[in-house]
Amino acid sequence: MFDRKKFDAVCIDMSNGLSNRQACIKNDILPSTFREWMNHCKDETLKQILLEQYARAREDLYEYLEDQILERAKERPERIQTQDGDRIDPASVSDKTASIAPIQWLLGKVSKRHSDRQAIQLEHSGKVSVAVDFSERPE
Repeated sequence: MFDRKKFDAVCIDMSNGLSNRQACIKNDILPSTFREWMNHCKDETLKQILLEQYARAREDLYEYLEDQILERAKERPERIQTQDGDRIDPASVSDKTASIAPIQWLLGKVSKRHSDRQAIQLEHSGKVSVAVDFSERPE
């Protein structure tokens, strides 16, 4: 049975950085139940409201993840003492890169705003024209 308070709580938790699955678990509902509430709602007006609320929560989540990338990127890498003096720890840089890369990849796949791909919009009138020049025929 649809529970508006739980639906709202899941969306709020998503806006605050939890995945849909994590937010559903936190609010004691199955992710499949949450999706069912949205996708099988009989009231079309309510269904549209729920879908829009979920879409906003997803965009908030993407923004949260973007902030996490920026914060992680700004962290100074650890330094180590070597025979040559104080140096940046390569393992620290590698760890930072490894933690940022999957989030960047995900954002590039799911968020239009963060995608590397350019959107190309083509329009076609439906007509095709062919021009044939018979003036230069091979002999």
